Amino acid sequence: MLLLAVLVLFGLATPRLIGLFAGSSTPVRILVAGSTLFPLGILMGMPFPLGMHAAAGRAASLTPWLWGINGATSVCGSVLAVVIALAAGISAAFWTGTAFYLLGAVAFAAVARGATAALQPADRPPS
Repeated sequence: MLLLAVLVLFGLATPRLIGLFAGSSTPVRILVAGSTLFPLGILMGMPFPLGMHAAAGRAASLTPWLWGINGATSVCGSVLAVVIALAAGISAAFWTGTAFYLLGAVAFAAVARGATAALQPADRPPS
């Protein structure tokens, strides 16, 4: 959820930051871009390892398949992002990506909820 909050904050703040630093020197703009993107990059890199850890605990034999699916969808996703950016603009590509992170968070929560329910004793109703 922290990632989604940071993505929304980034999406809303970036146009203002671009306007504020448009007249700045190149090194300043690079510093602003790097310091803005660094925390976002760290957070965006966390879902896959967390998901792999959760999946390996449930079905370790699927791990190679999950790596392959991740690789294939990464390639397709990057091409799709370029197509969206060219057709509808960078903002549309960003918000589409954010929507997919939201979809992934919902799917992860649903799987985690199902795993928790499966671990509860059968004679006790789920809480």
